[in-house]
Amino acid sequence: MSKKVSIGLILALLLTLMATAVQAQSGGSIRGNVREDTNGDGKCTDGAAIVGMTIEFKSTHAEMVTVYLQSGSDGSYGLVAAGLGSWEVSAKPNSDYRITSAKTVPVFIDENQNLALGIDFCAQKTSGSTTTGTTVLPQSGGVIPTQSPAQALTLAALLGGMLFVTGAGLEYRRRQNL
Repeated sequence: MSKKVSIGLILALLLTLMATAVQAQSGGSIRGNVREDTNGDGKCTDGAAIVGMTIEFKSTHAEMVTVYLQSGSDGSYGLVAAGLGSWEVSAKPNSDYRITSAKTVPVFIDENQNLALGIDFCAQKTSGSTTTGTTVLPQSGGVIPTQSPAQALTLAALLGGMLFVTGAGLEYRRRQNL
């Protein structure tokens, strides 16, 4: 009888640990675009995409992480593995551009709001700048599937069920050999 209780306790502990580990992997995504501001008004609805603009993501929570990415060929960028908490997103132009929109945008990521879209930056070419060779890097911000807590618990329950069926099968086999 004590073996059954200890096996049950071990299985319950494993299920709890798996559910906690899966849920701890949750995070968010911060995405936006960088476009040219043609008239300097800080709005860039019809401006061309700016390729290769450096975007800084700085966490303001306990870990104090800073990540740098560049805008892709269509001007988009995205940090797809943003941890939960507060972030400051900034555009860091080279000397050819100046930012005409907000230079830094605060973003908050949590379990309920894990996707921040439309964090856009507008930039205007500085006078006298010329375009020289541009290095095009792969586009950042690819699509990544998000996982809800319900999906994580379902996964943990399925894994627990498989462990239970395996244990029951082994116990049945052991009793057949007695």
